[in-house]
Amino acid sequence: MREFKSFPLKLAVIDALMEEGFLKGEIANLRKQFSETQVRQYYSNNPGKYQQPHPGVFKYFNDLDIAENLLLRVKSLSFEGGNEIYRIVTPEWDGEDEQFTVRDLSDLIHLPNLEILMDTTLLDIADAKILLQLANLSSVDVQYGSSIRDLETIAALEKKGVRIENKELPPSESVDSGPDPELRLSLDYSRAQELLWDDEDPAAALELLEKILAQNPGDADSWFEKGNALDSLGKSDAAATAWKYCLTLKPNYPEVNYGLANYYKDKGNLPEALVQINAALNNGLKSCPEAWHIRGQLGLALGQDTEAIADLKTALELYRMMKRTGRKTCFRSPA
Repeated sequence: MREFKSFPLKLAVIDALMEEGFLKGEIANLRKQFSETQVRQYYSNNPGKYQQPHPGVFKYFNDLDIAENLLLRVKSLSFEGGNEIYRIVTPEWDGEDEQFTVRDLSDLIHLPNLEILMDTTLLDIADAKILLQLANLSSVDVQYGSSIRDLETIAALEKKGVRIENKELPPSESVDSGPDPELRLSLDYSRAQELLWDDEDPAAALELLEKILAQNPGDADSWFEKGNALDSLGKSDAAATAWKYCLTLKPNYPEVNYGLANYYKDKGNLPEALVQINAALNNGLKSCPEAWHIRGQLGLALGQDTEAIADLKTALELYRMMKRTGRKTCFRSPA
């Protein structure tokens, strides 16, 4: 039996397994012991405890032995207030207290195949060194430093190639731009992203990006967005040129590899498309279902059926995870 030090983390593991269709027997047994009617009656008789866990349900999950073969299946964990498990333990929980906040990640040692920590709003972690022991970890959401504050470990994870989500806050709209040229360029870049992704005006975004690059031609991110703007305008060859130049400035840029994979795929150059999508996955997009889907399509087209089917299954699994958590994209936030 694997002992969990953190009950909230154990609940996140249970929620992940439930989402994948496991623990049906255990949940059915819970419902037999504590029916919805019984649970409602408990809170009716104890109105001052409606924001607290049901004691019987709490004990049931605290005592629940999760089989090791199931722990090996956990590849993604979400620590988001909307997880179903919290409504089972505390049906009327309003999210205002910290009963499900995770402050200790040491139990992650029980999850050797864990790849993704997403939507980590219920984490409050000062020491995250345990993450360095997870060989398959590919993506960690740090919620702008509010959920995981261990900057040394975050830096070490980045060096290992782990993708750090929500690392930096977007520029504040209230910032006084003043005469500082670097700040002015930063604000212009943010505005270009808004034009491209929010306003869906690639022509205006391209015009602003050209001005930015005239002042700072070595800005890889602006070259990337220039390629995106050109691609949105139907100028795929010019987009590919911008993306290729971006890679000369910043070789490890998986979103660029992803764009080039699509470009070569559309051009019929499937071997080169496969090279680019492999680079995208290896450089940080392992949590991206679109990338696995493209590689699966390429594999089928190239006669690599076994590998392709495995890739498509991975894509489907990641799509389901994103649907569960409400995420719309696996890419960096364009804002």
